[in-house]
Formats: sequence, structure tokens, C-alpha cells
Amino acid sequence: MQGGYAISELVSVAVTVVNTIIRTINIILIKFVGYHTESAEITAIMISIFVATFFNTAILLLLADADFSSVNYPLLGWIPLKGPYPDLTENWYLNIAPSLIFTMLLNAVYLYIEFAISFGTKALFRAMDQGWGTYCCCRPDKKTKKKTI
Repeated sequence: MQGGYAISELVSVAVTVVNTIIRTINIILIKFVGYHTESAEITAIMISIFVATFFNTAILLLLADADFSSVNYPLLGWIPLKGPYPDLTENWYLNIAPSLIFTMLLNAVYLYIEFAISFGTKALFRAMDQGWGTYCCCRPDKKTKKKTI
């Protein structure tokens, strides 16, 4: 039972990591396109990140355990997935929904984690540049080792 729980948590973390990689790649590619205005660029970035994250988080986690063997629709009949859940049953809610909810929670909290990491990294490099004592003791004569701004 513990192994299944660990795999479920690992899948949630993996989906969040893949979402982060997709987000970074989307930002790089859209900046490479070169929109005329910054608002158009930000709009394109937000739409592409939303679509990629939604597909990766919601659609793939739902399709991974779905059973399409009894589906008679021509658009969905070609999907070769034969998972254990033909519908949203009680077992689906007990087994699959927690990993979906944990993935959504990680995606919601990741913004703050990323901010803390970037702020901490910036403060660390600033302290290394200004000397540990000068930076940590809040002295007014902060000297930098940098030659330019």
C-alpha cells in the first residue's frame, strides 16, 4: 500500500516538474518569435502555459487510468488505453483523485517556492559580492566587487 502511495506522490511531483520545464520552453520559444508589443507577448505566453499545463495536469492524469474499451464513439475509440476505471467510480476517487489534487496543489504553491528560491539566490550572491559582514550587518557603506553596474 505504501509503494502505491509513493508512486502516486512521485507522479504528482513529476507532473509539476514537467509543467515547469514546459513553461520555461514556452517562454523561450515565444520570446524567440518576437511580438511587436510586450502585452501580446505576455498574452501568448500565458495562453500557451495554460494550455500546456491544463493538458499535462488534467487531461493526461485522467486519460492514464481510463478504460476506453467500451467506448463506441469514433473519436475516442482509437485510444488504446485500457485502464482499470471505465468511469468516475468510488475507487477512482480513492486512488486517482488524491494525486490529481496533490498535483494541483503543487502547481498552485510552486509560484511562491520559485519566488523564494530566486530571492534567496539573489540575496546569497549579493552577500558574496559585498562581503558577508557588510551585507549581513546592514552597514551603510556597502562596497561591491563589481566594476560596473
